[in-house]
Amino acid sequence: MKRLTFLKWSSAGGGREKTIYFSALLLGLVWALSISAAVITALGLYVITSAAPVYNLSRHLMLITAGAVVMGGLVCGALVGRHGLLHGWLVGSIYALFYAVLTVYWGIYHLEPGLALNIMVLMAAGGAGGIVGVNLPGSGKKRRASMRNY
Repeated sequence: MKRLTFLKWSSAGGGREKTIYFSALLLGLVWALSISAAVITALGLYVITSAAPVYNLSRHLMLITAGAVVMGGLVCGALVGRHGLLHGWLVGSIYALFYAVLTVYWGIYHLEPGLALNIMVLMAAGGAGGIVGVNLPGSGKKRRASMRNY
């Protein structure tokens, strides 16, 4: 547990470093959206072409979206190499905002506790992915210098 990094708020550079890297957030969000779109499309093709009875896929869809957010947070945290919880949480929050707007617009949810629970799950999944991304071996060591330019 001693070598596990959750947050690192050192100001060794004299406070000149940025806290939030928007290019890494954008890349993590693109990864999360791309993975979820690809897997949900594959699941839709399976449902269309399969003769198996498909009754309720809501749990599967929530697992797919949470897994995609974990991967997005992981990519974002690995790219930045620090502040993994913050960056992963932001990726999860932005994804959850898109999720909430689309599900309310399509009439799947209204403003109810089920939607709030799904939003909290997505935010927690993003934070967990960011922590794992920062703690991957070799994450952010070579790329952090290039991220300072953005």
